[in-house]
Amino acid sequence: MKRFAVALIMIVASFALSGVTFHKPADAQPVRKYSPSCGYTIVEYGVGIDCNGDTVRIVKKNGAQVLAYR
Repeated sequence: MKRFAVALIMIVASFALSGVTFHKPADAQPVRKYSPSCGYTIVEYGVGIDCNGDTVRIVKKNGAQVLAYR
């Protein structure tokens, strides 16, 4: 009877602990590193949007896309 009780307690404990997770809480925000903005976001090849929301022309220069008026 003692073996049966110990086995039953082990089974119940394993079911109780099977749903436990040891991860970070979901509401914890990751630390964001600061990265300086280059002033525009590339939407497609040759077209971008600057920080004011205006469409700007982008040209390829030395293998990178830069603003056309710089």
